[in-house]
Amino acid sequence: MNITIGGYAGYAMIDGILTEVTVKHITLTNKGKLIYHTNKGDYENLTLYASRQNFEHNIPCSNEVCLPNDTLIEGVEEKRYKLTAWTMKDGEPVSVAVYPDFKIQGRVEPILDKGYYLTREECLKYETYKYVDKNGNVVERDGIGKKMRLTEKQLDFIQKVLEPAFKTGNEIGICLAYDYAYDRLCAYNMPPEVQCDCYSPNHQESISSDDMYKISERYIIGISEDTYFFEEEEE
Repeated sequence: MNITIGGYAGYAMIDGILTEVTVKHITLTNKGKLIYHTNKGDYENLTLYASRQNFEHNIPCSNEVCLPNDTLIEGVEEKRYKLTAWTMKDGEPVSVAVYPDFKIQGRVEPILDKGYYLTREECLKYETYKYVDKNGNVVERDGIGKKMRLTEKQLDFIQKVLEPAFKTGNEIGICLAYDYAYDRLCAYNMPPEVQCDCYSPNHQESISSDDMYKISERYIIGISEDTYFFEEEEE
């Protein structure tokens, strides 16, 4: 079984007590060690059990970690993992060998230092290069990822204002819904007996987004895996 845990709940022996834990994510270090980041703290090579019964019958969850079947990753001596990454050098992306740790949460992802990327395209997306325009001027060209990255002020606002507000709203029973038809964010109270589905049985009352409190009808867009942000090509 691959360890691709995120939010996994199980049992582990911690300080001599079988304790229920939630694994947020796992780090596979470059030396082959597993660091489990849980709600109880960080532990190395923790043995997990799906239930108390599995603990009693000595049936642990597998500790086998399977890295992505990708030619970029190859095992080398002392359980170190070599990865080809890209970084900017002398104004252009160059490939370099790195030996990162890996984060395991739903999928295995390398933990790269700032300024290092998995592909040349990704490197250009988040970095800056210079070119000479048709008028002979040197122009700095920021990648679209860099342009759309949150500023420190924006990130501070999200962490100190928005996230606490969402958490408090959830605690007092406020639910948020996005209406794709009108690109608007709505809010409503969601009692436990109320169900939400894509259809309404004829014998039951129902409401739509028109009956909800409208938070905003601007500055919010719906996106999916098929949504792309791009810049118009310069002439």
